[in-house]
This record gives sequence, C-alpha cells and structure tokens, in this order.
Amino acid sequence: MDLRISPAFIDKQIPFKRLALTPITIAVPREARVKTLTKAFEQGKVLEKWNASAWAKKLAQKEKRSDFSDFDRFKSMLAKKKKSSLVNKELAKLKKEKMKSA
Repeated sequence: MDLRISPAFIDKQIPFKRLALTPITIAVPREARVKTLTKAFEQGKVLEKWNASAWAKKLAQKEKRSDFSDFDRFKSMLAKKKKSSLVNKELAKLKKEKMKSA
C-alpha cells in the first residue's frame, strides 16, 4: 500500500477473508494520522521490502506475462522446452555417473 498514492485507503474497510498477512511490519500507534503512517511507512522501507519479496516478484511476472503477444508466448514456450531439455540431459549424465560408481 502506497499512502502517497491512495491516502483514502486508510479509512476503507476490508473483510478479513480478503486480507493476507506478510512478515513486513511497521510500528504505529492506534488511530495514527496519515502523516504518521506515511513517515513510518517510509522509515520502515516497506515498499523496498515488498518489492524484494517473492510474492511481489510473482505478481510482477504475472503482470508482465499478461501483456505477451502470441509470438512472445511461443518464444517463451520454446525457451522452456530448451531449458528443460538441457536440465534433463545433465540429470541423465549425473544418474549415469552415479550408477557407474555404485
């Protein structure tokens, strides 16, 4: 949540079922003002921590992929196939070496 973009979000009620807890926390008093929240938000480097999290990276990747054209999806599929092929070849080599040594 970026308070500079949406200060009205503070007064918004959200059902508990829609909330997801993260390990990112900031210490603020109860009924804190927007200025206090913004200051704590910036001092806690919440956006930096969020952008470094796996969850944020996954959402960014999902957003990026939603803009792919058919050709981009095709290229992505070919890259995945090539990577999978290389991984399987290396795995087969390792298994073969293990069987010889055993």
